[in-house]
Amino acid sequence: MPKATSQPTPSRRVFIGAATIGLLAGTPVGALPAAPGRHPDEDLFALSKAFLAAREAFNSADNDLDAEHDPLWHAFEASEDALRAAVPDTLEGLVEKARVLRLDATGSDGTLVFAPVLAPSWAAPILADLTHLIDAEG
Repeated sequence: MPKATSQPTPSRRVFIGAATIGLLAGTPVGALPAAPGRHPDEDLFALSKAFLAAREAFNSADNDLDAEHDPLWHAFEASEDALRAAVPDTLEGLVEKARVLRLDATGSDGTLVFAPVLAPSWAAPILADLTHLIDAEG
């Protein structure tokens, strides 16, 4: 029977660090061509998972730190900024970004809460992403 092979995958820290460096350099995550066999929005999907993990870590932490001094809050903010800045190359990527927004805007009772701070910070990037996809269609 053939044996499964595995290839090492970079840690979340390595990926987020690389994405952050790309953002600081002015190169959005989705601006680089996807490698053969990779989904064009694979990096965006990874950022989505990292954002949700950072959100869960912050929300489940039992500490009394102010956000200013809380490393979990800073990790959450960094992952949110990276995801917001990522430009999807496919409709699937745009839907993933919108799905994460919906999860982030869902209150503990299941209702959608688009707070005055949350809605504008996500609406503009998603609209820009939609425009990018329309323009890419030609």
